[in-house]
Amino acid sequence: MAGLRWVDALDSAMSETFEGMAFAEVARGVAATASAEPDAQVWACVDVVEPPFGPLVVVVGRAFAARLEETITGAEHGDEGGRLDALGELANALAGRLARRIDPRGERIVLGLPKVGVGAWSGEDALDWVVYVADDRDPIRIGRRR
Repeated sequence: MAGLRWVDALDSAMSETFEGMAFAEVARGVAATASAEPDAQVWACVDVVEPPFGPLVVVVGRAFAARLEETITGAEHGDEGGRLDALGELANALAGRLARRIDPRGERIVLGLPKVGVGAWSGEDALDWVVYVADDRDPIRIGRRR
């Protein structure tokens, strides 16, 4: 990666994405493991193809995903599909901003389509995780392949 370490680039991309889309302030949090109740979390994954970075995984709690959906779409009391779609859109925006920071020369950015799901991320142990906290309460786990 030219210039910034990926976590430094992620800090900036997280702030811009969450403030712009979710109207939430994020800060680096303490290390957190996956929820003891996997069904209490949802995830989105976007593959950053160019510049070569690999998959970027975003894991949040279901309650936070519901707030994201309401903030992003304006839909109150939406459904699980809407929550997952909103999280996928947020992950896509985050991946694009991160890719731009990783390679700021303006080279081509290619992202895969967002994948979303409920429960624990299947490749938990194969990723390096960075934890953020939104509005001083909601953990957001961001993972990248080692």
